[in-house]
Amino acid sequence: MTLAQKESARLLGCCWEDLAGGTDLVLPRKNASGKRGSAAPFCFLVSYGSCTVAAADTGAVEALQTYFKRFPRQADRMETPALYALNKLLEPLGQGICFQSEYFLPLRLSQTEDCPWKTVVLTTEQLASLDSASWPNALTAHHRHLDRIGVAALDGCEMVGLAACSEDSPLLWQIGIDVLPSGRRKGIAVSLVKQLAREVLARGKVPFYGAAWCNIPSVRCAVSAGFVPVWNEVTTAPLEEIRRMMEGERVLF
Repeated sequence: MTLAQKESARLLGCCWEDLAGGTDLVLPRKNASGKRGSAAPFCFLVSYGSCTVAAADTGAVEALQTYFKRFPRQADRMETPALYALNKLLEPLGQGICFQSEYFLPLRLSQTEDCPWKTVVLTTEQLASLDSASWPNALTAHHRHLDRIGVAALDGCEMVGLAACSEDSPLLWQIGIDVLPSGRRKGIAVSLVKQLAREVLARGKVPFYGAAWCNIPSVRCAVSAGFVPVWNEVTTAPLEEIRRMMEGERVLF
């Protein structure tokens, strides 16, 4: 939990104790960092349940402060319809709400269950040889150099499932999972996520799992594997970029 809060604090440019406390904060993003080496987002909100900490462009700090005062309850602030109000405040600045994600830690990780098919551990080099388009959740699309380790389920010579993780920070590795239609509803996803989590822990790293709140199958997999919801995030993007996503029917999560 503390390591996750420290990573969130690095991204926000604050102290990790700020996220563990009970005081809401709106900070200029001058000390903020972006994920996977990218630039810090224009506006970034994080909550571990007791408060909300936001890092925002200087021009948006006042808008965020107004938003926090209008919606004092953290549970309301990170959800619609309150986010509609934030969109209106950000629209004159050319920004809008883009991503909402929930993140899980393996706080209740149980013994690994047997997978219906043979499993193999894949190295960074082996993951690099795979097509990310075939495994869009397990592998990163634009940061393949960060894919670290994976666990695959094999039906004969065919790979039917893949759980893999990316190095989002030196200590925290994010897990993603894909299972082909022929292998779904057979417990493969949960088994692979559990096994991968143990492989990551054995390497001295902290595995975590992210999912959109509306992605029920993904959330169910995380919970069944022993992961517990710990924090959530809201990120903005330029309105023009959001428009391109919508017109291109790009999957956001």
